[in-house]
Amino acid sequence: TPAAQLRKELHHGRVVACHADRPADIFAMFAAAVARAPDGVAAVDGDQRWTYAMLAARVERCAARLVALGLGAGDRIGVLLDNRADYLTVLLACARLGVIAVPMNIRQRAPETAYALQDSGAAALIFEEALAEELPPRADLPHVRHWLPYAEEALHWDGPADLPPLPDRSAVGEDDPFCILYTSGTTGRPKGAVLTHLGVITSCIGSQNHMGLRDGEAMVLAVPASHVTGIGLVLMLSLRIA
Repeated sequence: TPAAQLRKELHHGRVVACHADRPADIFAMFAAAVARAPDGVAAVDGDQRWTYAMLAARVERCAARLVALGLGAGDRIGVLLDNRADYLTVLLACARLGVIAVPMNIRQRAPETAYALQDSGAAALIFEEALAEELPPRADLPHVRHWLPYAEEALHWDGPADLPPLPDRSAVGEDDPFCILYTSGTTGRPKGAVLTHLGVITSCIGSQNHMGLRDGEAMVLAVPASHVTGIGLVLMLSLRIA
């Protein structure tokens, strides 16, 4: 039973129940799915239909682009994108490098975006061009080194197969942050909620067991990709069931 597969472990100073058989981190979970079903469908977005192998190649090119921009393990990147297949590309490229994604609601306004970028210490922001008028003044956020329009960045991910060497993954651990999600701030300033690789993986395994999901089944992203439900219960869980 799933309960029999749990064991007590110490994480962040607390003893918690963990799945004994689990991927080392989010990217390892994705890589295992690619190995199991390289020709399986990983994402469908309108006319786009990507296999796991196609998505994996795109993720590697996105990761190479982030490295070229000087981003590495521990850096933060704001993600202000609408629901699209490339949300997976960005999240997985970040996970590949240990870069921490900061997903944001596309309906928020410039002050909210500025606060999240400032509070998280983001070094970059990738954004929908349609939202450019709602971005905060760049002069107010000098620590944001790169302002990256999505359409321009996506061109790099369609590039040649030959890529420069990427860093090894020794800097990425399961207790490291995978992403930072900001609360709505209903009773005060928004709080940055840190989701670790281990936490998201634990949620994926538990949800898979509870719902009896099997490889080859599909999920529909009907909520914002920037929400904890969209990231944990749909995007990452759908990748686990290759």
